[in-house]
Amino acid sequence: MGFVKRGRKILAALGVALMLAIAPMVGLFTNASAATAATLQSVSPSQIALGDSGLERRTKATAEKLEGQAQRSYGDAVDSPANQIEGAAKQFSGNTRNRVEDAGDRAKDLARETEKQSETLVDRVKDFFN
Repeated sequence: MGFVKRGRKILAALGVALMLAIAPMVGLFTNASAATAATLQSVSPSQIALGDSGLERRTKATAEKLEGQAQRSYGDAVDSPANQIEGAAKQFSGNTRNRVEDAGDRAKDLARETEKQSETLVDRVKDFFN
């Protein structure tokens, strides 16, 4: 790998690492980013106030994924298999956490829909016998 190409990769990895280090201080991950905009639409204000919301878990998962990408890029730039593997593991973990949140959201949506349908069925049965 050429010196310039390696230098670019190192600078890119350092830039991402710096962004991840500064992001919590400037509130980057506490506001709606592109990764959490869809989640914000389905989260109630009471869930946000509690602090242990799906939004917070998604934010942490996305941060872990980005940290893994940065570490993996750094490992690629300096030819460090340990950093490449650890970064890939963090990336995988962040993706998995997001998928678990997706599954939980789908389960909650299914439960809400089932509840609505059962209420409708009960109303129909009541109407039938009245």
